[in-house]
Amino acid sequence: MCKFMHGLSILFIDQFRDVAGGQVVLQAMVKNARDEGLEVGVLAPMGGGLEAALSSRWGSNVALYDLKQLDLENGEKGVRDIVRLIAYCVYVLRFWRLASRYQVIYVNGCRVAPAFMLLSLLLPWKRWLYHVHLCHSRLEKFVIALISLLPSTHEIVFASSFIGEDFFRSIPWLRNSRRFVVLENCLSPAFANLPFVDRFSEGQSNLTVALIGRVSPEKGHAVLPRLARHFPSVHFLIIGRTVPAQASFLHSLLEERLPNLIYLGETSHLPKLLEEQHVQISIVPSRWQEAFGLTSIESMAASCVTLVSHNGMLASIAKRTGAPCFDDDDQLEKLLEQMVESNPVSLRKLARTEYESVHSQFGTNIFSRRFISLVCGLSPAAA
Repeated sequence: MCKFMHGLSILFIDQFRDVAGGQVVLQAMVKNARDEGLEVGVLAPMGGGLEAALSSRWGSNVALYDLKQLDLENGEKGVRDIVRLIAYCVYVLRFWRLASRYQVIYVNGCRVAPAFMLLSLLLPWKRWLYHVHLCHSRLEKFVIALISLLPSTHEIVFASSFIGEDFFRSIPWLRNSRRFVVLENCLSPAFANLPFVDRFSEGQSNLTVALIGRVSPEKGHAVLPRLARHFPSVHFLIIGRTVPAQASFLHSLLEERLPNLIYLGETSHLPKLLEEQHVQISIVPSRWQEAFGLTSIESMAASCVTLVSHNGMLASIAKRTGAPCFDDDDQLEKLLEQMVESNPVSLRKLARTEYESVHSQFGTNIFSRRFISLVCGLSPAAA
């Protein structure tokens, strides 16, 4: 335990009730804080997957507090979003007494950051951190810059170097500020301790390929019908949640009723599902600039050969793990042709290379050490 940890308390604040990449990272931070003996509280929208995950794992050892979820439009914000945000800022002020009970307040995600920035003005003696998981618009970056200048702000934490570089391209005058740090995402506990599994036994003739993650055009799902037609002997699986707004998009993927393209939906036990479905290859054909790409490192940790697009942080992950990388759908198709034609020994070797590299680059121990070092600096004794 860090010598500055004794008696430290931390309140994590999250913006969503369901579990996505940011909430996986939150759970990793909660685990590290609890392992170090910190008093931990989580203020987040209750009644969803996040509450279920926290309650089942830590029970009464982590205090849970309900926060109304702030629902805004994705992308450019309109007048209605601004009104909602103003009302939310007023609503958040009621948590002054709760926040005052903790020494460290960790805001996980930027959607609610402006509201809690205002609350921090009432608690300037507390140490506030803000975790940035995405690349934001220029206006949102200026808000983050403003937050970084507040006396109560200890650090702005970027989830990847790609997010940091994107931020500093718009806000170059803060590039040398010591208030900005990178804390790269890590493997979740569900994937961190998985043993390597040979998914390419001699007896399997047909490959099984999965695209894992929220179903949306941005994640590249539109390429799947094309791939399923081109590789009729390969099974393609869609694994992930579909929000109501994307129901028609999912229908367009499945409307041809291709027998080798199957939608399995969301699962809370992804490693088990990958094993049951004999998934051997995972593709990450993201169309947008991925701020990180948690699915890619999880696939590698599950012993799947993982192919990633060249967008955003995925390019860096590919370089550091040896994962094959592609620029467009044509290149992805060619990579899959190589996979189909490769012998099991070559595929097994590639899967092991990715598996070992992802553990050395994104293992939980690395994340834990960096997070604990970050929190150690928050102790009044350390400051």
